[in-house]
Amino acid sequence: VISYGREFAQAYEAAERLNRRGTPVALLKLGRINPIDETCVKLAAQYDAILFAEEGILQGGVAEHFGLRLQRRGWQGCYRVTAVDGVFVPQATVASSLARLGLDAGSLEKRLQQLDDMRTRSDADKEEIGPCGDRAGTDREPREGEDHDYAGARVCQQSKGG
Repeated sequence: VISYGREFAQAYEAAERLNRRGTPVALLKLGRINPIDETCVKLAAQYDAILFAEEGILQGGVAEHFGLRLQRRGWQGCYRVTAVDGVFVPQATVASSLARLGLDAGSLEKRLQQLDDMRTRSDADKEEIGPCGDRAGTDREPREGEDHDYAGARVCQQSKGG
């Protein structure tokens, strides 16, 4: 899991829940988002699947830039982004907004579990369904509340607080 800012607390909680249940999840906090630290990109590139959670917008957000940096390094894997995708966010409490957008710890925990399930599938299954668990060749745009998959990416496996 990669995150930064206020959203990192939600990512940390989700990762810790899964780690306590025996599902290893690494956590990477970006201390600076511009420019993106190349050390963070190198670290992330060691993994097969990444969930990038950001409270910002999907289009042109930090996650898109980070994913591009991974692709430029030749990284191949599953890269999922959970972010605000072109929807108006009405006035509400932070907690209810995060839940509505799938950015709360519970929603992130479910997405991480799905990534782990995908990661543990056989190689033959991965070839048939694609690196992110979807049918290979599926071009359908994600619906509101779904993750955005970017083939060509890897996951951080060490859980570090901070």
